[in-house]
Amino acid sequence: MTTNSVNTKINLAYNGPHNPVTRTLVLAGAITADQIATIADNLIEAGSGAFIAYQVGLPTISENAPENPIFPRPGDHAYTEMVDWMLIQPEPADLHTTDRPDADSMTINKLTQRIAEVGRYGWKVEEEEERLTLDPFGTAGFKVNTRFEMLYQSSSDKRQEIVILSGAITDEQIKAIEGVLIDGFQVIAPQVGLPSPLSNLLEEEGRSAEDNDHVLTFMEDWYTGSPAAVSLHTFEEPTVDLSVDSFTAKLQEIGPHGWDYMTEQDRLDIPADDYEDNSPSF
Repeated sequence: MTTNSVNTKINLAYNGPHNPVTRTLVLAGAITADQIATIADNLIEAGSGAFIAYQVGLPTISENAPENPIFPRPGDHAYTEMVDWMLIQPEPADLHTTDRPDADSMTINKLTQRIAEVGRYGWKVEEEEERLTLDPFGTAGFKVNTRFEMLYQSSSDKRQEIVILSGAITDEQIKAIEGVLIDGFQVIAPQVGLPSPLSNLLEEEGRSAEDNDHVLTFMEDWYTGSPAAVSLHTFEEPTVDLSVDSFTAKLQEIGPHGWDYMTEQDRLDIPADDYEDNSPSF
């Protein structure tokens, strides 16, 4: 008696401005836990399952899809999702199948190797948009800006702020920014042209700074890791007189060791004798 070999099913999805497209591919070979982790580490954004299928030799399922006879439309984009890698990593057994591979030329070993070679920051989004002649931000005339979520939190207070900077942030700028952020996700907001959530909180509450206040603002989009540029894009109007180019330049001028804690402490009038960094650790 012969037994069928174990292969790997890869569930793909595309969600654009029309009907969703889904496909299941069967690749030769049984995926391992190490391969699952390698793929997860190198997709565009942790927990999103997003990658660019064409750049690793898989079909771009948004193209020539019966579900979407008109492609591309305004709003179509370059990303395909690996459904089983969205939110959590799958277990190997969940992806194993005895179905025959769709193509002998692509194996799970080869796919894993190609994804690792691209790496999380190597996906060429603009190149794929050009190949597919996409207009991912809708047509015409809409200016793409950048949306940051900011948070001030001490042992006794918390305030969130949303700021919109003019211009569309790029993946290259995100990498430049994350190299300067304090602990990878914090800034002294006024020193890079951003509003201070603590200043706004003090004004709103009509009080002075206390000894458990501190100078740091959290850039929440960087807290769990490096965000994808597209996840920060918005058509909302800017809320501050600051471009994303100027913001990036200000950060690079400061550098990772140029933050002036004492000047901001004095500006906020945080009690000097008792001052320490009371920002909560995560």
